[in-house]
Amino acid sequence: MSEITIFEFVPGIILSIVALITTIAMNSAPRTRNIPSLFYICISNYFYVLFKCFDSFSILLNNEILAHIAGLMVFPEAFFLVIGINLTMKNKISSFGLYIIVGLGFILIFLTFQQIGNTILISYEDPLTTAKDILSDISIYFTIIILLYYFYWGVKTWINSPFLIKREALILLIGITLISVNAMILVFLGILFGYYLVFSSYISTTLGLILFMIAILKEPKLLYILPFKVYRLIVKDKNGYLLFSFNWSESYINNIIFTEFLNRIQFMSEEIIDRGELLNIHLRDGLLILNESKYITVGLIASKSSKLLRTSLNNFATDFEVLFKRLLKKFCIDMEEYKSSYRLIEKHFSNFPYKTIKSKKQPLLLNIEENDIPINIKKQLENVFDNESEYNSIKSDIIDSPNFLISKFFDFYDEMKQEIEDDNLKTIE
Repeated sequence: MSEITIFEFVPGIILSIVALITTIAMNSAPRTRNIPSLFYICISNYFYVLFKCFDSFSILLNNEILAHIAGLMVFPEAFFLVIGINLTMKNKISSFGLYIIVGLGFILIFLTFQQIGNTILISYEDPLTTAKDILSDISIYFTIIILLYYFYWGVKTWINSPFLIKREALILLIGITLISVNAMILVFLGILFGYYLVFSSYISTTLGLILFMIAILKEPKLLYILPFKVYRLIVKDKNGYLLFSFNWSESYINNIIFTEFLNRIQFMSEEIIDRGELLNIHLRDGLLILNESKYITVGLIASKSSKLLRTSLNNFATDFEVLFKRLLKKFCIDMEEYKSSYRLIEKHFSNFPYKTIKSKKQPLLLNIEENDIPINIKKQLENVFDNESEYNSIKSDIIDSPNFLISKFFDFYDEMKQEIEDDNLKTIE
């Protein structure tokens, strides 16, 4: 067993372990496990792990059959990677590049099994040289396609990322560059000048995988920058009054004008849209998605529609009605009462990046602290509730409640407490 063999086997196994760990971490994290594009990218990574394992053991054992199986893994790796990147960039699976990969894949499978048959029946010394050369070329084509797709996606994501997640986009780009361009250059240099540079390509790819994982886990919004843009969400009641508005990007349309526009559309589409259904209205530069429910109409403007957007809008509308049902029944039109809807934005639209922040100096007014209640109310609650879980539950309800309800709550508590004390006195007497 030569030094070069060990020098390639050990780093290959280490790299496959790192790739497996980072893929499992991305695929199982709560914020990322339900993202379709990442799901396909993770499947591609699993095939990459298989490729590195078979390739490493083929080098260690000098086994040509394992080498052919390793080459076969490149096809599903490229296939699922391109699907994942297509979903990230275009929100659709098919593309011209995918058709090329499928065509090359069938050739790769045919030639691989032909070579495996020749290896078993004829022996290593008498293969079909032409077919073997073609097989090697196709494997190289697949590798180049994978690396170029990775790099192109990383560059486009970084260019189009909004300011708030620009740093994470740069980490993603550095990781992808280490995986793709840098690793490919080092491999070619290693072939020309020595295997020590091939070893450095393993280090480069390992660092790239770790950086890729960190960027995705820290900011899943990176996977939603390219397929579509979300511009604005607005909520109004059945009488046409604006209750809540939120912008993901700069808008020069006044809320009143936009609400009136929604009222006119709703009036014209009353016979088309049923309660709980969605209506898509194509605009010049985007799409208006309307959700009609019992008490409210929610309008969302985006560059185009998708299943994810429609599901998020439906869930937002449902939770909004549940959270503010008491106010909606009373026909409350005070927008201050609906401010806590920002939490619903974070809950249902957390994967869509904001484009309203352009610099570090610009204040960020989106996040609302959950513990942001007056100190005197906090102390009163602590005096009322000894149980920590009950205290936290009531506190979260009070945060979402209008101010007049808070005073009524404590008035009611004082009345009940007084009644209990009076009853105790009567019992003693």
